[in-house]
Amino acid sequence: MQEQITVLGLNNNFYGSYSSNQVFFDELMEAFTTYDVRVFTASTIKEAIHLYENEDISFSIGFSKYKYFLDEIPLYEIYHKINYQWVSDNPLKMNLDVDSKWVKYIFIDNEYPMMLKHDSPNGYLFRPIGFLERNVMEPQKKNERVIIPCKIRNLNYIYRKINESKESSLMKRFLELYDRDSSYIKFLYSFFDYEHICDKEAFFRLTNEYIRIEKRIWVIEHIYDLPIDILSDDFGNDIKNSNASFLPTIAYEKLSKFINEYSFAVNVDPNYHACIHDRFIKTISSGTVCVTNRNNLTEQITPYTYMFNDENSVMNALNSVGNKSANMFLRTAILQYSWEKSAKIILDDFEGQK
Repeated sequence: MQEQITVLGLNNNFYGSYSSNQVFFDELMEAFTTYDVRVFTASTIKEAIHLYENEDISFSIGFSKYKYFLDEIPLYEIYHKINYQWVSDNPLKMNLDVDSKWVKYIFIDNEYPMMLKHDSPNGYLFRPIGFLERNVMEPQKKNERVIIPCKIRNLNYIYRKINESKESSLMKRFLELYDRDSSYIKFLYSFFDYEHICDKEAFFRLTNEYIRIEKRIWVIEHIYDLPIDILSDDFGNDIKNSNASFLPTIAYEKLSKFINEYSFAVNVDPNYHACIHDRFIKTISSGTVCVTNRNNLTEQITPYTYMFNDENSVMNALNSVGNKSANMFLRTAILQYSWEKSAKIILDDFEGQK
């Protein structure tokens, strides 16, 4: 019987927005070291094979897409070692392997399984992207500006792409019918079930991106009489709020210190209705209060939420915040989502599956 668990982190070398994926990977690997386990990491197929063949690997873990194949066969199939793959985007664009008994997915949204052709034999874990407990920052004296850390691409460009699509009329119908305060994934799933869609991934990508941008612009235009800093390049949207300014983007590893300077942050989740998004968690762990849109999970842990069907909802949420008490309340609420807590859940799950 193996005396000590050995974890192999497989870095797929995907950086993501502002190199966030690399931060997630490094922090999770550090979190595993707080327990009595050995931790190795690989960044190439050659390194991974060497570790599989020379160390007693218990399981591997990675973020986003799995990219460790030998002759098109995933290494978890070759070495018969379970791989935990943390999926932070809709499965429609991730090409997930739901047939193998050697892979288990960790989803950030509880509704992701609806997008799969069938259930995985190993089931799933559901965990949001976390934070290291040692990195939690204390509130400090703030400026009175609102920070919105969301990329806002050009809405007209996406609409032109929709117009050019062979399924343009169906996309427009979807956009017209979808209630922005409801689950995008559930509505998409039911729409696919009712309508014949030739390219589901393309349909998802365009409608998803359009709604994301639309919701972010709506939020900015409904924050009145407060100065707003948008952490995004200016992609040329006609945003009707003279108090809003764009700031140069920064690397994810520097985000906590930057956010800590603000009194408020406003999050707009990226069409995940059963998820606690990492922007919400990151903001609170950075010592700043975060107001976010209401969904199935956020309404259970925070009173500082808004709805898209209420013109005054964002300002009502911002005005309800008392900085000191709100920050302490929210910090307590997110402690269960640290990387350390997630690492322990994964280790316990592995022990339970042996």
